[in-house]
Amino acid sequence: MHAIDGPGSINGKFTEGNPATGQDATMVTADWLNDFQANLLAVLTEGSIPPTKGRAADLLDAIKAVAGGVQGGGGGAVPTTRKLTGTGLATIDGNGDLSQDRTVSVKRATAADIALGQSDDGAITPLGLRQSAAAGLTDTGYAVIPGGLMLQWGSVRGNYGEGPIYKAFATPFPHACFVVAPIEVNPTADRTSDIRAELVDRGKDGFTMMFQRGSGANNSIGGFDFIAIGF
Repeated sequence: MHAIDGPGSINGKFTEGNPATGQDATMVTADWLNDFQANLLAVLTEGSIPPTKGRAADLLDAIKAVAGGVQGGGGGAVPTTRKLTGTGLATIDGNGDLSQDRTVSVKRATAADIALGQSDDGAITPLGLRQSAAAGLTDTGYAVIPGGLMLQWGSVRGNYGEGPIYKAFATPFPHACFVVAPIEVNPTADRTSDIRAELVDRGKDGFTMMFQRGSGANNSIGGFDFIAIGF
């Protein structure tokens, strides 16, 4: 649509003319009227209102139809016939209608949730992942990889002779332990400390090692380190 630009218009505005100055009144041109009419009819078309000769409510009904339930004042009005619906991990406070401000929330998975690996209603954040991985980062500890795989490690130190020794894990595996890998230690660098550690049994809570002494070796061992994998 354009501002009136016919004879007698001034800067896009109508004038009544001024005989004293020779200013003519504005001529309403067919070009401007057709443009004006086309813009009004476009509103009716958008609102699916058929133009009816002699009916004064066509434009009003079209505006109502286009507005479609807009309520409230100012530029922030929204159609209250619409609703927000949570899906996936997102939840909406209240019933989701737009009659007032609504908050969209996504639950954060805790370090415990990540470690357990069973919850499906929380988002893993970088902080939560680090907290979960660092939960057992000590000399005897564990770490849970997203998906449920768990690594455990630790040390056994002392002066041990031949025989079995049981070592409990820092935390029980939720389901099973797949493998335990011991590494004998010799803190005094004694060349005659030839006792070796052999795995006897493993379970969710811990494992048993058997110390075996080689022929002519010292009857003691300084302990061992271990790594265990399970879920």
